[in-house]
Amino acid sequence: MNTQPLLVLTALPDAATAEAVARRLVDEERAACVSIGAPVRSLYHCCGKIETAFIRARRSFVTVPLPALLAMFAVTSSAWAAPASQPGDDLLPPEDAFRTTATLVAPNRIEIRYDTAPGYYLYRDRLTYVLEPATAKLGKPNLPAGKVKKDEFFGRQIVYRNKTVVNLPVKSDGATPLTLTADLQGCADLGVCYPPVRRTFTLTPSGR
Repeated sequence: MNTQPLLVLTALPDAATAEAVARRLVDEERAACVSIGAPVRSLYHCCGKIETAFIRARRSFVTVPLPALLAMFAVTSSAWAAPASQPGDDLLPPEDAFRTTATLVAPNRIEIRYDTAPGYYLYRDRLTYVLEPATAKLGKPNLPAGKVKKDEFFGRQIVYRNKTVVNLPVKSDGATPLTLTADLQGCADLGVCYPPVRRTFTLTPSGR
C-alpha cells in the first residue's frame, strides 16, 4: 500500500470546529500534522480582468499518510458529524443576497435599486456601470453616503446594507432602447466575499 503523505484541504465552519477536528486527527495518529489557517485569498479572471475574493472561514490543511486517510473515510458518518448548522450559516446565492433592479424612470435618469439581504453588504467602490449603445452617455453616478467599514483586506471602505438607491444621469435620444451593464461585489458577515457579479438590463423608453 502507498504510504506517501497526502495534503488534504478542507473548509470548516469555525475555529472551534477546526481545532476539534485537528486534535482528533493528531490524537488518533491519523494525521502527521494539521495546520489551521485563514483567510484564503483567491485570484481569478472575471469580466476581462483579474479579480480577488476572500474567504475568512477557517480552513484546515492536513498532512495524512494514505492508509490513515482511507481508514478515516471508513469511519461512520455519525462519528464525524459536524455540529448542527446555526440559523444564517448557509450562504445565499448572489442573486438572492444582492437583488438588483434597474428602471429608466425618466429619459435622462436610470434608477438602480439594491435590496441587500440581512447579514450582507456591498462595496460602494465595486459598483460600476456601462451603457450601450455608444450614442448614449452615462453621467457620474449619484451614490448615497453609505457606512464606513474597516475592512480586513481592502482597508477603509464605504459599504451599503439593506436598501440602496443609485441614480445614473443619462444622455440619449430618448427613443432608442438602452442596455445597462451593472457590476457589483459584496460580502457576507459570516466572512465570505463573493466574486464580482454582473447584471445586464434592457431599458425601454416609456411608451415604446
